[in-house]
Amino acid sequence: MLISYFKSPSSIAQYRAGLAGPFLDQFVSWLADRGYQRVSIRRHVREVAHYATWAASEGLCEISLDSASLAKLRNHLTDQGRFREPSGNQNHIYQSACVFVRFLEAINVVHPSTEHSKAHVPTLYLEFCDWMKAHRGTLDITLASYRLPVVNLLQTLGPPNLVYLQPLD
Repeated sequence: MLISYFKSPSSIAQYRAGLAGPFLDQFVSWLADRGYQRVSIRRHVREVAHYATWAASEGLCEISLDSASLAKLRNHLTDQGRFREPSGNQNHIYQSACVFVRFLEAINVVHPSTEHSKAHVPTLYLEFCDWMKAHRGTLDITLASYRLPVVNLLQTLGPPNLVYLQPLD
C-alpha cells in the first residue's frame, strides 16, 4: 500500500526499515478507510517514520509505541520548545504519533490507553456528533478532531441550560 502513496524506492525502504515499518502498509489502508486524503496519509507516514526513529533512539521497541511513549515524546518536544507550533497547534510528529498509536491499539498490537476509556464524553457532544453526521455528512475522523475543543467548551460553560431548546410561543 505504501507504493500507492510514495514512488521513491529509497523512501519506501527507509520507512519500512524503522520500528513502524511492519505496520505501515496496514496503517495506510486504515487511514484511507477512515477518509484521510492522500496528502494527509503521506504526511502521517513521514511523521510516523520520524516518531519511530526517535523511539528507536530512546531504546523503545515496536510494542512500546503506546500511550506511554507518546507522553515521553510530548515531554521531549516540550523540553526542546517544539511541542507547539507558532500557530498554537501541536507538533506534526506528535499528532501523527497519536494517530499511529490509536491505530496500533485498534489492531491490538498495544494495549489501549486507560486514559481513553476513562475520559467522560458529555451526552451533548455525542448528540452534536450525531447531528453533524446526519445533517452535514461529517466523517468520524473530522469529529474526532473536534472532540477536545468541544468537550473543553462544554466543560467551561457548565451544565447546559436547555431553555433555549423550547419553542417560543
